[in-house]
Amino acid sequence: MRPRSLLLVALLFVGLLQWTSRAGAAATERLGGADRYETAIAVAQKVKTDGRAGSTVLLTTGENFPDAVMAGGWPGDAVIVLTRAASLPAASRELIQQSWVTQVFAIGGTSAISDALLNEIRSFGKSVERISGSNRYVTSVAVSARSITSGSVRDLWIASGTSFTDQLIAAAGARRTGGAFMIAAPSTSLTSAQTAEIDRIKSASGLTVHVVDGQSVLGSVTVSGATKKTYAGDAYTMSNATQAASTSVVVASGENWPDALGGTRLVTTSRPLILSQRTCAPSVVATRLRNASTTIILGGSSALSTESARGSACSTTGGSTPTTTTAPSTTAVTTGDPLRGLTIAPEQSSGYDRDLFRHWIDADRDGCDTRREVLIAESLTPVRVGSGCSLTGGRWFSAYDGVETTDASTFDIDHVVALKEAWDSGANSWTAERREAFANDLGNSFALIAVSASSNRSKSDKDPADWLPTRSSYKCTYVNDWIRVKKAWSLSVDQAEYDALARVLATC
Repeated sequence: MRPRSLLLVALLFVGLLQWTSRAGAAATERLGGADRYETAIAVAQKVKTDGRAGSTVLLTTGENFPDAVMAGGWPGDAVIVLTRAASLPAASRELIQQSWVTQVFAIGGTSAISDALLNEIRSFGKSVERISGSNRYVTSVAVSARSITSGSVRDLWIASGTSFTDQLIAAAGARRTGGAFMIAAPSTSLTSAQTAEIDRIKSASGLTVHVVDGQSVLGSVTVSGATKKTYAGDAYTMSNATQAASTSVVVASGENWPDALGGTRLVTTSRPLILSQRTCAPSVVATRLRNASTTIILGGSSALSTESARGSACSTTGGSTPTTTTAPSTTAVTTGDPLRGLTIAPEQSSGYDRDLFRHWIDADRDGCDTRREVLIAESLTPVRVGSGCSLTGGRWFSAYDGVETTDASTFDIDHVVALKEAWDSGANSWTAERREAFANDLGNSFALIAVSASSNRSKSDKDPADWLPTRSSYKCTYVNDWIRVKKAWSLSVDQAEYDALARVLATC
């Protein structure tokens, strides 16, 4: 072999060794605990180690999500600690009692965090201040008013108050850009109070409004004189699109994300928050995760595997590799919006059994199963969570038929795409683990919905070719949510179903 060739081989060998060394040196750290309360404390301790805790605790309920997500976008140094309404979990109490904590901001009303609990914290020698409003939107403005200096904001991140995944992504975006975070009601313009607060905080040099809109319900959101950027798609696409490239990442589950409630406090300009699936990484984030030299995983391995967090890509079905089946004849749909990307295929209807989809599990082991998590999240008023996750004080609205109730037992939790429909359109080839994840999908806010029992029974396992909500103003939202579920889980549609979706979309 010629000397030049030998030199080339040597250089290639050295380069391979260096690449292998870098790959092997990738650091992975998991922050988790027995439940969401302990995981939040593990995150807080990491923030403290990073030197970014300051002396402030943001205390929020761990029994409902919006307050904790709003705390995630709080500017500057602070940690998030979760609590129950009337009692501090042991790990939360221990952290608050530490000497470095001097200020506690309680975010949420008395139904979320009782006055008695705050008085107990005052007895520890801490300064305590409650920040709250009559609803989540007013609370969002109150948090901004208390935490953000006038004229300081160049980036404002807005998400729907009904999509906690969108809120999580937007809060992480606010942390990355040093901006502000606010939630807005779907399908309406910003309130006068929101507009006034935006006018107060926006920089004279200009404002960019980032709208995270996975539900496509914030088209009415406008801010005079601001540049507007809208992010749409599934949770993984949006978390990837809203976060800058970096070799250091924080990774959380996009399927069941209470572990991520405090995780936005770890986000910096050079350390984004990326969502991934429980057992594998969606293709849109897989390469980014594989290239990370430092990875922080939020939650236990049952919520998010190390392989997923490190970028082990999903199969083309979007999840764990399914068992082998005979593939149906399919036609790829490549035109139309939002129908683009759907696959038309005949249904495979044999073998369905509801028991094949284990559902209403307590994935994060906090005492509340999936049914109750949805009821807590969708209540129009704060819910008090008692022993055994009993719920009192809530109020629910059924988007399907307009029924309203304060009795949660009269409402069902509907799988927007019914379990049998999922089975017929692809889930028959899934593993039991993937079917369980679908049946308990809290990560996609459009997958499960609290509705009146009568409307749920009327729908049964029908697709949009055979059933649509009786409340005509909700049909467009329902059809769009149906499509999003089908795409998120790589489920096919049959021809009649596709035609029905297209007919409704033509009227939207």
